[in-house]
Amino acid sequence: MVALFTTPGFTSRIGAMVYRLAEQSLALTIIAAFIFGWLVGLGVPVTPVYMMVVLTVGILLIGVGINPWIVHFFAFLLGIFSEFSPPTSLTAAVTSKIAEASFIKTMNNVLKLCSPLILLMFSIFVKGSFLIEPGTLESYIHLATTFIACIGVSAASFAEFHQNKIIDLPIRVILFIIASLTALHPEPWVYLTTSASTIVFTFIGLRCTRAVYKRTI
Repeated sequence: MVALFTTPGFTSRIGAMVYRLAEQSLALTIIAAFIFGWLVGLGVPVTPVYMMVVLTVGILLIGVGINPWIVHFFAFLLGIFSEFSPPTSLTAAVTSKIAEASFIKTMNNVLKLCSPLILLMFSIFVKGSFLIEPGTLESYIHLATTFIACIGVSAASFAEFHQNKIIDLPIRVILFIIASLTALHPEPWVYLTTSASTIVFTFIGLRCTRAVYKRTI
């Protein structure tokens, strides 16, 4: 993997591809940058991932108008993501070895634990005011709603709303969608409404999880 990304001309071709995407859709550009960082992270540690993302696609993202603070934070989170991203999850490999557990199950649990990080990685492009203009009312609202969304995604991953999986799974999916809208939707009336819904669902999820746990012991 290291040899691939240090091959002369390879990163420039990646950069050209991302630039062409930027002419069509900013969302596609961000997704392409994420895929690039994920592929880099399969073979190199956190710091090189950060540097290669910034130098290859980060400059292009800044060039299309995205604030440098957001781009660097995105690259930093991608570097962290590379430590537990499948299929070469270093975090899962180490922890599963220590616990003598299944690598696949451990990796799935690690992804669940780190799901807020993945959501945060994309939400900063929509609600990045707490990085650009900290201290303003908007930055506090964006920070609070992003935090609520991350809590909601965690609840969707681990809460048990019902012992019956057929009932439990759809509720968790709904909570995940609502929490994602809270983090990613730009309209205030939408993310404020979904924030309130996320808090209610999360509270209910915690109560139900405690009740389900008590019945099983």
